[in-house]
Amino acid sequence: MEIDQAERDRTLEHQIQAVGVGIAAGAIVASTSGLITEPWQRPNRDRFWLPPHPFIIALVGSLFCS
Repeated sequence: MEIDQAERDRTLEHQIQAVGVGIAAGAIVASTSGLITEPWQRPNRDRFWLPPHPFIIALVGSLFCS
């Protein structure tokens, strides 16, 4: 009986963690989604590479901080 209760508690804990991760991921995307419409411009014509889009920078930064 105690083993069954421990398994149920562990299962509930995993479900709560999964929901928390989903909510956090949704919050990160929602907070950075306003940057999707930002223009993607090359800051200097001497450079040959195009810098990352502002949305990508914000998304990676948010993921790193979380």
